[in-house]
Amino acid sequence: MPAVVSNIVIEQGSDFELVIDITDTDGNPIDVTGYSACSQMRRNYDSANAVDFSTNLTLGVLTLTLQANDTATISRGRYVWDAKVTDQNGIVTRVVEGIATVDPETSR
Repeated sequence: MPAVVSNIVIEQGSDFELVIDITDTDGNPIDVTGYSACSQMRRNYDSANAVDFSTNLTLGVLTLTLQANDTATISRGRYVWDAKVTDQNGIVTRVVEGIATVDPETSR
């Protein structure tokens, strides 16, 4: 199944959280016991530098977070991002991808 496309906005200097449902084709939550997850954003697909989201997997839910002190250091602009899960057999699935727009902060 292809990854879902989701464009996100991250506000500099603010906490960020994104909750992603991990479901089967019938919409039922997938038991992600034994799974791992990773998620990054980069200025472009070839960029060596990446911002790592913190990830948390629970029954049928992947939560991505960035703390305010981390978002404050990200330059404004557009980035590409995705999130992948790896099951207990080592099979990797990209579940979501898209464009991340970082809006600049004014208050510091």
